[in-house]
Amino acid sequence: MEEDFEKKPKALDEEEIAILKAYNRGPYANSIKQLEKEVADLATEIHNLVGIQESDTGLAPVSQWDLNADKKLMEEQPLLVSR
Repeated sequence: MEEDFEKKPKALDEEEIAILKAYNRGPYANSIKQLEKEVADLATEIHNLVGIQESDTGLAPVSQWDLNADKKLMEEQPLLVSR
């Protein structure tokens, strides 16, 4: 029994490595890997097209801006504070 543990395992040859690699992949592994690469390429392309990323300034998103109300507020007379 101890002799089995003391024996050095033999190195795998190229054929055995190819068999192990084939068993580790499913039937759709190549197509999935290709699609993942395409998605990563598209994400990189989109990132490059977007250009400079805006930093968070604490402002509300543009869709929530009310420019008309802001303009009206700027035209009003300021309130006086008692001294």
